[in-house]
Parts: sequence; structure tokens; C-alpha cells
Amino acid sequence: MNKLTIFMLVALVAMLFVSVSVATVDETNDRCDDCFNLAIANYNQCKAGGHSFSTCYDLYRSYVQACRNQGCN
Repeated sequence: MNKLTIFMLVALVAMLFVSVSVATVDETNDRCDDCFNLAIANYNQCKAGGHSFSTCYDLYRSYVQACRNQGCN
């Protein structure tokens, strides 16, 4: 194989690696967004149910901590 063919193969592998990495980051961001949105929804549902701020905030914090335990920031 000549140098140009080897270079093209290396470039193709690099492009595939980058596209897989970007897809993984997007999936992680979506998962984290869903997790934090669930925390907010549960807080809102708690408040709508007539519970105190401190009770609902503690529930919210526990959901946020669960999100962080899954690797979300």
C-alpha cells in the first residue's frame, strides 16, 4: 500500500472515532437533561400537592443527587 492509501485509512478511522464520541456525548447530555427535568417536575408536583417548601426542596435535592451519582453535572 502506498502512503496516500495508508493516510486515507487513518483519516477514515479518525473520523469514525470522532463521530462515535460526539454521539456518546449527545446521549449523555440528553440523559442528564431528562434526569434534571424529572427532578424539577417532581418538585413542582410536590408543591402542587400542598407540601411545604422544605419537603419539596429536600425531594428535589435527592433527585439532583441521584442525577449526579449517574455522572451528570
